Amino acid sequence: MEDDATDDKDMPIAVVYWHVGKKTANPVEPKLRMSIVAPPEHGFYVDLRKSEEGDLEILLTEKGQANFDAIQEERDAHGIHAALCTLLEDHLCNGWEMVPPEDIGALTAAPILSDEIVRDDEGRITEAGRVYWYPDYAVRDEIDEVRKNMVLIFQGAE
Repeated sequence: MEDDATDDKDMPIAVVYWHVGKKTANPVEPKLRMSIVAPPEHGFYVDLRKSEEGDLEILLTEKGQANFDAIQEERDAHGIHAALCTLLEDHLCNGWEMVPPEDIGALTAAPILSDEIVRDDEGRITEAGRVYWYPDYAVRDEIDEVRKNMVLIFQGAE
C-alpha cells in the first residue's frame, strides 16, 4: 500500500509551544497550542508583526526614524489618531483598518486595528476576527511611545 504522506518541505512552518494556565497550571495536563508565526508586514514608517502571544507589534523602521518629524507634525496639527493613521498609512491601504470601537461593540475609545474584518455591501461589519487595541491610550501618547521604544504593542483580542 502506498503512503500518502507529503514531503516536509511542503508543510507550513509552525511553532509549537506549551501553553500553561495563569495561576492554576497543571504540569501533568498542559494544553498543546500551535501557532504559525507569519513574517512581518513591511511598511514605510513601520513594520507590523503578529507575536506568538497574539499581540501586534508595530516596529519603527529606519525610514520611519529618519522621517519621524512628519509624524510629529501630523500629531501636532491634527492629533494622535491622525498621526497614528499616517504612521500606518501603507498598511491601512493593504488589508488593515482602524476599526471604530462602536462598530464591534467595544466599550472603549482606544485605537483598534484589524486585518480580519468582513463588511457587507453597505460597509457594515458582518464578521470580526482578531483585533488589536492599545489599552493605555488615555495615559500614554502612542506616537511618543513608538519613537521612544521603537515599538508599540497593541494587545490582541477576539
